[in-house]
Amino acid sequence: MEKLRNIGMLIKECLVMQIKIGDIEIIYSNSQKQYIDDIKRTIENNYQLLLSCLDESKTLDISDDESNFNDMFYIIINGIYNNDSIKETFNNKDYIPAIHIQALIRKKENLGTSIVEKDTEMSDELLSTLIAYKYFSVNGTFNDFVDYLKVRDREEEIFKWFHSFAKWSTYNSLLDVTSSILKQMDDNFFEQMNSLMSVWINDKLEKAYMHIKNNNEYCKITKEEFDQLFYEFLSYINAPVEWVNIYNELKEKNLIIVKEDNDISMCFRDTDGIFKILINSQENIGSFCDFVHEFIHYISNLQGLFVSNLSIIEFPSIFFEVVAAMFLKEKGYDSEIVNRVVAYRENNNFSIYIAMQTLFVDLMRYIKHGEISKNDKLALLKSQVVSLNLARKKMLELLTSLGEKIDDLSEYEELNFDIEKMVEEDCDSLIDEFIENGLMVINGYQYLLGTYLAEQVLEKNNNDGMVMQKMIDVSNNLKNIGVGDILKLFDIESVLNDKNVKKLTKRPRGEF
Repeated sequence: MEKLRNIGMLIKECLVMQIKIGDIEIIYSNSQKQYIDDIKRTIENNYQLLLSCLDESKTLDISDDESNFNDMFYIIINGIYNNDSIKETFNNKDYIPAIHIQALIRKKENLGTSIVEKDTEMSDELLSTLIAYKYFSVNGTFNDFVDYLKVRDREEEIFKWFHSFAKWSTYNSLLDVTSSILKQMDDNFFEQMNSLMSVWINDKLEKAYMHIKNNNEYCKITKEEFDQLFYEFLSYINAPVEWVNIYNELKEKNLIIVKEDNDISMCFRDTDGIFKILINSQENIGSFCDFVHEFIHYISNLQGLFVSNLSIIEFPSIFFEVVAAMFLKEKGYDSEIVNRVVAYRENNNFSIYIAMQTLFVDLMRYIKHGEISKNDKLALLKSQVVSLNLARKKMLELLTSLGEKIDDLSEYEELNFDIEKMVEEDCDSLIDEFIENGLMVINGYQYLLGTYLAEQVLEKNNNDGMVMQKMIDVSNNLKNIGVGDILKLFDIESVLNDKNVKKLTKRPRGEF
């Protein structure tokens, strides 16, 4: 009898097979061989989850007939996801946006500026599982969810549904994070934003889109002249010797990168963690002004920057950029260069206003009244279209009554938009901007405020011999300075609250 038992065990051992998937070892019998491909697929699709559920041996023994893999898998998923705790988590209003943002971040490549960072402890597998859980809790059953996890063959379809389901709560979540950070930057952020936009809309737009020469149209200079000019400029502003040394170090360590096919100049932290300056040329006076702008950023970045001063990081750079143009003019270069630098800023500010209008209306609405719904946006856009159509109709009636002959009526025809589609696409676009650019999505405010403050301080420069030294100190210590400090330092505390600005300040068009 014992001999027969041993023979039976030996036969069984011969019928047992093994396969390894990563660190997970599967032991299965010959009778289950026909199912092994499906089992492997399920394990590969849920590897992290199953790995965390196994003991130290990391072994799944499904060789006994009574040990059914599908039953085992269901028991594991049921224990983790079919309980009150997970349901309560998903009922938290912040959880869906958090998952959605993580998914959007992972769909982008080379992302380094997101307002919410990637959660490195959350695997892509887990994120996909959570999104599927929500999908099937609305569009199916728990059994459907378990079956889906085995194959995961509809991820794009499920994500598309989840994006549509989550995007308005996600947008409000991003508005909440952004407005909280902006409040840290500047307690009066929105009041100032309102004032500044009104100033530019009413006073500056007539100058917008003046002809701005491309850098290749500016007066040519050699690299040697560029270098000598910059040393002279540092002397012109009475820069400290440390600035001269920093410029020398930038050259010696090849931290000034010239890319002639690049339209953007910037001071940036490279992948090696070192700040560098990128410009598109060192052979014309336009690029010289660009370099001055970025050099001042480099000076300020050396000290470190914090959220509390994010709103004024463009102020010193814009100031010295204009001073550089004045310096070149005094040197005998193109007498229109100062106007061109100023015009460039005006054009930039106009573009910023157009690009930011929707976002800032929404931010102000969120701060004052709370969350924004799709219906809110639909109602707003519908009322704007109605008003616009009425205005076009009245204009046509007026011109006709005056005897005007109008050959092209297209400008006066009633506008007919797919308003719901526009609102949805607008929400998608704004979320995408947040995910790709983080706080940079609102950096237009920095240029608007920086330009306005620079204009005020430049006016002071004519009568205050200490302005240049004060600006050098600001550049060196920007991390410790806020908007209020700037206003006090240059005695311009009334510029954002004077009667002219107040008179211009009004309820933004389209605000709720």
